[in-house]
Amino acid sequence: MSLLRKYIRQLIFENIKKDYAKNVFSGLINKPVNIAHDLKLMENHILREQIHSILKLSGQLSIYPTVDSLEDHHLNAFYAYDITGDGIPNVIFAGWISKRSSYGKIKLVMSGSDGSPEAIAFYKKEFVRLINSGEAIAEVSGAPAAILMKAGLEPLGEDKVQTLFRKPTKVWNGQHPMPASRDARNAKKYGPLGKYDKWYSRKLKAGKTITKLIFARL
Repeated sequence: MSLLRKYIRQLIFENIKKDYAKNVFSGLINKPVNIAHDLKLMENHILREQIHSILKLSGQLSIYPTVDSLEDHHLNAFYAYDITGDGIPNVIFAGWISKRSSYGKIKLVMSGSDGSPEAIAFYKKEFVRLINSGEAIAEVSGAPAAILMKAGLEPLGEDKVQTLFRKPTKVWNGQHPMPASRDARNAKKYGPLGKYDKWYSRKLKAGKTITKLIFARL
């Protein structure tokens, strides 16, 4: 970001007399508000700080490591929820909606909560609802995978994964390739008969291999 841009933005901030984030939610409680456009507006630094705080608490700073980076985000679906009515986002689900690659659903890239008990409970319930209703697609491991497995949702099998999501290239594992991992243990815990033996591995651009499940209604 250029020095001139920073200077202009600072001047704008000094003259703002209200918290713009409160206008974003307009009193909507427990309802998704797509803030994809609002995050890009120069005057919404407070909103970006609030969202970045959720990402930091959720350990998801790899894509948008700084507050300023959210101003140039590339997502067209950035749903935020105010669950307390104070105009401050408590839960987010963000990703990309494409008729071609995500079949008109939101392919989740990141999600999280502000860490409060109320927000965590709402996050888990809404996450399950988004997948179960067919509104979202989630490629998951770790805690998000555990939430969906615990709720009894079933991931896509090999045929659908390899047919509907051909890129990037995936290596089908079935059972988790690391039996001692938390993901493998959760798969056995919540699906002792093999319900969650639908893991695949793929490489990131940096070369790291990750192992995931895909949950969706397709």
